[in-house]
Order: sequence, then structure tokens, then C-alpha cells
Amino acid sequence: SLKIINSRFRAALENMPHGLCMFDAEKRLVVWNDHYANLYRFPPELLKVGTPHDDMVAFRVEHGLFPREDSADPVSKKLNELSQIPFDQMASRIDELPDGRHIRVSRQPIQAGGWVAVHEDISESASRAEQEKRRAEIDAAIKSFREHVEINLTSVKDGAADLKSIAAALSTSSHAAYQQAAGAVRASNEAASNVGTASTVAIELANSIMAID
Repeated sequence: SLKIINSRFRAALENMPHGLCMFDAEKRLVVWNDHYANLYRFPPELLKVGTPHDDMVAFRVEHGLFPREDSADPVSKKLNELSQIPFDQMASRIDELPDGRHIRVSRQPIQAGGWVAVHEDISESASRAEQEKRRAEIDAAIKSFREHVEINLTSVKDGAADLKSIAAALSTSSHAAYQQAAGAVRASNEAASNVGTASTVAIELANSIMAID
């Protein structure tokens, strides 16, 4: 019966679509499936009951299977970061690996101490979400650009109408100024003619005075 139970348990474990691992209260590996092993390319020497969790974290850090750590001692930094997460509470995070994969890790504490974690490769859905986000950003940018263009075109149109009105007003003013200038020329010509007549009369008057004298 125990063999049958173990066989069924192993079959269920290996047919899971995601990686699964279990660590005990001492943070030692107890259970895992092939998806978990393949997800991080763990070597056979780590895939055995009793392997410390810290050793598996160190392997992942050293082989670029954790998000990049800018630190002189990236292993210690990652271990310290993970230790800040309470092991007796449910937790979930998404690791963006240097190779471009996105791994969602969901951790569930177990009653005897320790935890069970599910590691799910969500790279495809993350890529779709990123594409949808970029598409939305592009659509928003295009909409904003179109609105600005429409505003600018409206301003240009209104400006053109104003310029047309100004040009018409200038044309009217120019015509009026021309009429005024023409009138001034005529008045000047008439004045000049009057001056000429007055000059002739003055000369004739002077001659008459001389003759009388």
C-alpha cells in the first residue's frame, strides 16, 4: 500500500505543469519534481533529500538564475533578502531572470514547519502583458499626438482667418490712404496753380506801378 501511495504521489508530482519543492523546518530539501529541477538546471548533487536551502540559493545566484545582484557578495545579499520574508506566511513574488524568463514563486507554509513552493514560468504571459502595455502606451501617445495636431491645425485655421481679416482691413486702409493721397495731390496742384496766377498778377501790378511812377 505504501508503495502504491508513493507511486501515485510521484506520478501526481511529476505531472504538475509547474516546478514544486518542499523544505522542512530546518530549511532542508524534502520533496521536488523534475520541473523544479529543470527550471533552474540544478545538478544531481543538489537534488537529494537534506540539501540546505542556502546551497540551492547559492547555486542559482552563481549561475545567473536569480535577478542580478549588484553587490560584492551577491550570495549573502540574496540570502539576507530571502530571510526577510516570513517563512510562516504565504508569499508570492515574480523573479525576472537575466535570461529573460519570468518565474512566479508562490510559497505556502506547512503545519510541521517549513514550506511548499510552486515555481511557475510565466514568461509567455508576461511577454503578452508587456506587449499589451506597450500597445496601450503607443495608442495613448498616438491619441495625444492626434489631439495636439488637431489643436494646432485649429489654431492655424483660426490664425489664417484672422490674417485674412487683417489683410482685408489693410487693403481697405490702403485704398483709403491712396484716395487721401490723390486728394492731397489735386489740392497741391490747385494750390500751385493759384500761386502761379497770384505771381502773374503781382508782376502785372508791379509793372503798372512803375509805369504810373
